[in-house]
Amino acid sequence: MIVVNKYILLLVSIVLFLSCEKAIDYNGDELKNFMVLNAEVYADSLITCHLTRSNTILESNKILPLTNATVLLTVDNGSSEVLTSDSLGFYASTLRASVGSKVRFEVNYPSFKSLNASCILSPKALAVVDAMSVEKVTDPNCLECSYDALVCKIRITDPSVDNYYRLVVFVKSVMYSYYGTKDSIKTWYPQRIKSSDPVLNGNTVVTEMSDNPPNEYCVFNDELFNGQDYVLTFSISEYHNVDFNKDVQFYVQSISKDLYLYYKTLDAQRWYGDSPFSEPVQLHTNVKGGAGIVGGVTTTIITYTK
Repeated sequence: MIVVNKYILLLVSIVLFLSCEKAIDYNGDELKNFMVLNAEVYADSLITCHLTRSNTILESNKILPLTNATVLLTVDNGSSEVLTSDSLGFYASTLRASVGSKVRFEVNYPSFKSLNASCILSPKALAVVDAMSVEKVTDPNCLECSYDALVCKIRITDPSVDNYYRLVVFVKSVMYSYYGTKDSIKTWYPQRIKSSDPVLNGNTVVTEMSDNPPNEYCVFNDELFNGQDYVLTFSISEYHNVDFNKDVQFYVQSISKDLYLYYKTLDAQRWYGDSPFSEPVQLHTNVKGGAGIVGGVTTTIITYTK
């Protein structure tokens, strides 16, 4: 009877293993190189982009810049410029984009397929500081862990259309030089944001340690407050010798949907990694003919002075 059970268990295991298989077409493209274009286009700033070459599965992961490509930048289907690059593959222009502008890149380079990508810059987010206080808070990923933190509440007024946002926080602190305080300077340090706010956690309520990818880039959509005011609640703990009496800057960014999806898939790819129990995560791209991301960013800066 024991022998029969072993065979039954083996048979069930084989069936379950086969049921997890997934057929993936292979056409040889994995051994071909293509161009990779990345650009975050900021409103009222000079437009730049970065052009590199992909690596195949047989090559190292070293970044290989492409210089001297023909990169045509067009803003609002009117102003255009052919960009020049430096030795690292960064292409700079003299053009700026404003809110509502459509920005388009067209790239050609010998032996590679041509590519193009575009984005539209969203209107600025309407946001204000609603409240600030130093409190003892609980880590959403460790309900038994607590720490002193600066609890921040930012009120966002959302238009009645689909919108996508990113939150970045900086605190001004003193950086001392190697030689002492004489050469010390005040500078803005980025802060790690922690929150149990559902908006910052994939629109779900955090009740215990989550198996979902963390929102490292603090991107969110307006699914839970479309067309309404919403108070976003989060905290920052001491980081880079932060003093809670220092000035704080909040960057509430309106970002394009493609950039939002890129950051979401980047978090997922890093979280699942090479896990044998999950499918590989493909980074979102809006580049036709290659890979990468071209996204629009419009920033509202709120400075809070203690």
